[in-house]
Amino acid sequence: MKYDLIIIGGGSAAFAAAAKVVELKKIVLMINSGLPLGGTCVNVGCMPSKNLLAQGDEFYYSQRPRFRSLRLKTRYQFDFKVAIKEKDRMVEKARKQNYTGVLKNLKGITLLEERARLAGPNQVEAAHQLYEADKILIAVRASPKSIPVVVKEKRTVKQESSPFSRNRSG
Repeated sequence: MKYDLIIIGGGSAAFAAAAKVVELKKIVLMINSGLPLGGTCVNVGCMPSKNLLAQGDEFYYSQRPRFRSLRLKTRYQFDFKVAIKEKDRMVEKARKQNYTGVLKNLKGITLLEERARLAGPNQVEAAHQLYEADKILIAVRASPKSIPVVVKEKRTVKQESSPFSRNRSG
């Protein structure tokens, strides 16, 4: 099958493009791998970081009232594992509402959860199949190249993945 547009990626830019193209009554193939649908912002960036920061604010400020007349007899305890589970539930809910659910309601979009590569003019290969389209949009996240840095104590410093990722190394 030939598509009007093949989009490589599954984040907000990919979804915005897909929604516009479908609105124009065109047929789209979206190929996504790596992060789940929603991309960086939903899965490991903006949303999880803001959720954890809000939890930290709530914990910190609840123990430090602005008025001296307010006294807390017992201190709140912070449970990091529960915080991470709560963040994960929020991410999953956002992914379902804003991406998976939207995708189900858009007619004319096919999602393929596979790694893609450009195979030629107007051609993309994914899952050992060749797909063709009039246009191809590459909407994937960019990441900096990790380079080792040596400090005075001759220890190597390496770049870690996002602290909000489930697949943290270290």
